[in-house]
Amino acid sequence: MQGVRTFAALWACALLGCDLQPAARPEDYSFPLFSATLPSGLQILLEEDHRAPIAGVVWVVAAGSAQDPPGREGLAHLVEHLVFAAKHDGKVEAFNHLADLGVGSLNGFTDFDSTVYHAYAAKAAIAELTAFELSRMLDPLAGVDDAMLRREIAVVSNELLLRTESSDTLRFFPPLLLQVFPRGHPYRHGPGGTLESVATITLADVRAFVAKHYVPEKLTLMLSGDISDRESDALLGLVPARLAGDKTRPVVRQKDGAVRREIALAPPSEMTRHEAHIPAPELWLAWALPGGIGPDDVAADFAAYLSEWRFNDAFFVARNPDVAAVDAMHVSGKEAGAIVVRAQLYRGVEPVATARQIAVVMESVTNPDRRRLRAAKIIRNEYAARNIFNVDAPDHRAVAVAQLAAWTGDPGYLFSELRTYAGLDVDAAFDRVRPYLRASDAHVALVEPAGGAKAAAPAVQRPLIDVANGSRPRTDAELRGLRATAVLAGRREETLENGLQIVVLPRRGVPVVTVKMAFHGGDSGPPVAAALAPWARRYIARGEMHFTYVADAHKDRHADLETYRTPPSNLGWMLDAIAELGAATPDEWPTTWVEAATTQLRARFGKPREQARAAFERRLFGAHPFSASAALREAKLDDGNRKAIRAWLETSRVGGNALLVIAGDVDGEAALARARLAFSRWPKGAALPVPPPLAETPLDAAADAVIAYDDGARQVQVRLGCAFPALGGVFALEVVRAVLAGEAKSRVRQREGAAYDVSAGAQLLRGGIGLIEAETNVRSAELAAALGSLLSVWRTERVSADVLSDAKWRLLRTLPFRGASSSGLAALTAAVWARGGQLSEVDDAASAIIALTPADIEATLTACRARTVLSLVGDRAAIRTGYEAAFHRDPPAPVP
Repeated sequence: MQGVRTFAALWACALLGCDLQPAARPEDYSFPLFSATLPSGLQILLEEDHRAPIAGVVWVVAAGSAQDPPGREGLAHLVEHLVFAAKHDGKVEAFNHLADLGVGSLNGFTDFDSTVYHAYAAKAAIAELTAFELSRMLDPLAGVDDAMLRREIAVVSNELLLRTESSDTLRFFPPLLLQVFPRGHPYRHGPGGTLESVATITLADVRAFVAKHYVPEKLTLMLSGDISDRESDALLGLVPARLAGDKTRPVVRQKDGAVRREIALAPPSEMTRHEAHIPAPELWLAWALPGGIGPDDVAADFAAYLSEWRFNDAFFVARNPDVAAVDAMHVSGKEAGAIVVRAQLYRGVEPVATARQIAVVMESVTNPDRRRLRAAKIIRNEYAARNIFNVDAPDHRAVAVAQLAAWTGDPGYLFSELRTYAGLDVDAAFDRVRPYLRASDAHVALVEPAGGAKAAAPAVQRPLIDVANGSRPRTDAELRGLRATAVLAGRREETLENGLQIVVLPRRGVPVVTVKMAFHGGDSGPPVAAALAPWARRYIARGEMHFTYVADAHKDRHADLETYRTPPSNLGWMLDAIAELGAATPDEWPTTWVEAATTQLRARFGKPREQARAAFERRLFGAHPFSASAALREAKLDDGNRKAIRAWLETSRVGGNALLVIAGDVDGEAALARARLAFSRWPKGAALPVPPPLAETPLDAAADAVIAYDDGARQVQVRLGCAFPALGGVFALEVVRAVLAGEAKSRVRQREGAAYDVSAGAQLLRGGIGLIEAETNVRSAELAAALGSLLSVWRTERVSADVLSDAKWRLLRTLPFRGASSSGLAALTAAVWARGGQLSEVDDAASAIIALTPADIEATLTACRARTVLSLVGDRAAIRTGYEAAFHRDPPAPVP
């Protein structure tokens, strides 16, 4: 990166008096990375990654929820929202302006200690993107007024409501912090604050927070991606003097370093009891840990990861018949940390005894016997691999590099941490966390289903978005400018005599290989994936290596998908293991894994929202084989099903019904030869038949809605979906989804009190069947208005050229990201194959998207309207009132 070093030296002499120095990095898992700290205190990082034609900007503010003033909890998170809402040109909000630049990966988040903003786009936009992000750093609140503040308070309030009523992971965590951390500790409240605290925030509070914390000495800027030396020179030259500082008066930037910070532990008390809107009781336990970033942090994270294995061991479940499932998480911060365990219960009849059993198991995790210590070392391999392989995704890696550099002052800290993961000493890790995970130190809370309706939420004063500030229409020339390079260029393909199709996709840069197996069939067959996933992980991990693999399995309506990731040196061994795994039968699966999978299924499908989802899908597909998906996902994986599952495996896991994809840092010809050797012994077999056309199984016209009551909910989940003979290919249907998503957000969000998010998804199912769904969560009082808005989108007969061009733009700007990592390459290839498409569709995607006309979209919507189902889950009174107002009739009977 000679250009950067030369320019940096000139820049230092002429203006700043600083150098860009290469950051320390491990040999294998990093890219050229250079850093500088300017006289203002601003830290700048530059990283080269030429694997895909994308580039991005990450900036980190060294202030998060720990800096929220008392009584203003949630302020840092609200500021994050307002920074995206700011109008730097007086007209268009920052979020929409970034979309206009062609940003395909865009987000921000607030945690205990920092606020992070990141945006990635096609590399052609990097100069304009960098200039705009620098303008945001200079004036984060440009154009923000009281009206915008009230609107964003409504948005974050809806986020809090949705997480309270819908999230399994974070529902009760903020209240538990009150027990874990002593009074006055900055982590006692979650980053989102509370409905009450957010409602009190004023514009003066916001401006004071930004003036104090959004200053150069607390900012880190990272430029990353497919950036040449010359481009780096130009980008560095965009930094304005106000951010660069005065070389005669340099600011000393505070560096926290990787330090260990002991905390005064809050003493455990009697189990507290709380109410929440949940279908069954839950036990929450937490242990406080020291703060700081370093080996202790990794050790605590591994302990939480390992505990999930222990808790979900079927033997633990068998000894605790009231426990449906257990999950654990590690929460990390500079000042303190915590390990949090949540147990989903069936009845909660003996919560104190159950909590004691969980606490004892947690303590035993760090005091294992010889057998469990060996198992922990094997699990360590998967844990290390999952963390190391995260660097394969450019945007995820850049966020981690920038955030850790902001915390520690060390630009290469992420890569040092990767070495810690790879060489993690299990015994040493246990020694680090053992003093804090004693059973007697557990903080325990029982959360029980709330009785009766909840208190009314604060009124929303403003619409959630200003629809007039959406992205501007795009010209055909601008759309063509976003054409992605051929992501499958250089591929190798071969079909073996047994019918197995092999595709190798070389992608140099990170020593990671993704192996993906896809099998036609999906949910029209028995639910093997739930049991196969943990068994496959244990099976492939049986060789104890430094770090070996990551394995996952899941099902959708058109394919069974298995994913394995490994360093290139292990590829041959991995292919042999997968080939042998494919020949296995259910009779060989460990009974414990089957029982654990059954427990997870029971816990999942005991909730009103999941029951409504199953009924929705059965109603949507009628007598078509796809309608069986919900029932099959609910099925128990017991001995009664083993014969059917075995027969299914013998039918589906054969050469003619399978695709093998190898993507990543490999030599194409060598990988193809190795795969040929491993899989040539597979049985031949034939592809499973394509499901029948949808037209042969018409929908019952009277069955147009699925209702499930979830009394006490302040929000109603609204889902609208349709199945139809599909238009064209995979990417054509994604344009239809983009049209619907854009229209739904515009129409639903402009309503008073509508949900903070509206999503739409689309799939091309095997057999030429399209599936489109839109979903939102709205406050109960606004249900009728939201229904009217969504239905008006569904009934659209004409699609304007402007709406279509904006939808194309939103989709085209994400195309370069599909091939930015080995997992992205493999997933994209398998998805097209599973839906019956040709790999050429991937390379031709941009052309196919640009060629779509309004008439194509209108034809799809016409077919969609003929097979539409509505699903509502929420409070009984709200649903009855809203449904009657929208349809002028009573809702149908609820699902049992």
